[in-house]
Amino acid sequence: MELKDFLWSLIIIYAFARVMAELAARLGQSAVLGELLAGVALGGSVLNLVQATDTLKLLGEVGIILLLFEIGLESDLQSP
Repeated sequence: MELKDFLWSLIIIYAFARVMAELAARLGQSAVLGELLAGVALGGSVLNLVQATDTLKLLGEVGIILLLFEIGLESDLQSP
């Protein structure tokens, strides 16, 4: 994969994730849900706009770690 293709993939992923996160927030859902739906839509399951390469897979694994951290920050552990 050329650098140009890799950068376009990152731009597409970032832009679509931001749009879906904003849409989910406006619908009263967590922004994380929108980001997850963006990942499913862009991957090979639905639109197949982004091809999985080794670099994107590595960045995806780091992204999963950050996503779980973000979910942990949004969690409220106090019992009602």
